[in-house]
Amino acid sequence: MKTLLIISLCLAGAIARLAAEEESLVPLSQTPPAVQKTIAAQIGGGTLGEISRSVEGGEASYDVAFTTGTEDEQSFSVDADGKLLSKEVSWTAIPAAVRKTIQIQAAGWGLEGIDRNIEAGGATYDVEVSKGDETRNLTVDDDGTLLSVTVPLVATPAPVQKTIQAEAAGAQIDSIDEIMDDTQVTYDVQAVKAGAPDNFTTGTDGTLLSAEVTLAETPPVVHATIATAATGGTVKSIDRNYDPAAGDTFDVEAAMPDGSTNSFTVGLDGTLLSREVALDAVPPPARATIQAQIGAGKIIRIDQSLGERRKKVLPYDVQGRKAGKQFNFSVGPKGRFLGVDQD
Repeated sequence: MKTLLIISLCLAGAIARLAAEEESLVPLSQTPPAVQKTIAAQIGGGTLGEISRSVEGGEASYDVAFTTGTEDEQSFSVDADGKLLSKEVSWTAIPAAVRKTIQIQAAGWGLEGIDRNIEAGGATYDVEVSKGDETRNLTVDDDGTLLSVTVPLVATPAPVQKTIQAEAAGAQIDSIDEIMDDTQVTYDVQAVKAGAPDNFTTGTDGTLLSAEVTLAETPPVVHATIATAATGGTVKSIDRNYDPAAGDTFDVEAAMPDGSTNSFTVGLDGTLLSREVALDAVPPPARATIQAQIGAGKIIRIDQSLGERRKKVLPYDVQGRKAGKQFNFSVGPKGRFLGVDQD
């Protein structure tokens, strides 16, 4: 019990420290060797500009500005292990389907920049457009699907406005993102209150779906499970998902010493419900079924169920996109296809 308390206090302290960390400019010589190697490869014969180091959830990343040999100003982001996270790209370098979506969604707006986010199995594009003093950000999948768009408060439904004003009372709202998928639209609100994140998500009817919480704000049994499941890591974020019918759950992300992210879900009673896994960590029979089902689509996330059985087995739940649409399904550990998620 004493050991658990120490771990819990360390995690709580880590979260408090994260809120105080800020972005800072650093010289190339103060970046890790792996980062220096990636920077050199990316700028080629260009001229290095500013390097901005930021820390989020205990993980450092570096935003790098440089000037190409043709005097074009460009930028990219890299993590502390030298992995390229995103890169500014030109209009002509993006897929035709992405260009079409931008033209439809941002008609009459001026293009400010496009960042290609490098992800396993594909890419997404963050697009910034402007009109006068107003800016808007879009996120588009590489198949042209619009994933999200920033909107002003007045452009959200009345019930959403009411919830946002209540939840963000006394906070500074940084952004509101309208998130689209095939079954519902939600609104992700990024805000800061008293110097700490105050982020939450609502449905179109104003129902509060989830909210970011601190470790100290979780029930003791949840707190204890997080402390155990994240041992050795630093908690990046905790989202409390509100579900009056099935019971609340907590989605947790922790940064591990090896640079990986440990993502898991905890029930209100402290039960560890699931853990995110990589495709290569899935048993070969299940992996083969997943690859056959997703085909030319994109795997977004795989979660291994640790408690809830489906057809008498603990399944691997896959979130994906296929043919421009959401495609979520489950597979048993021996490769049995357990069906498509209809929610």
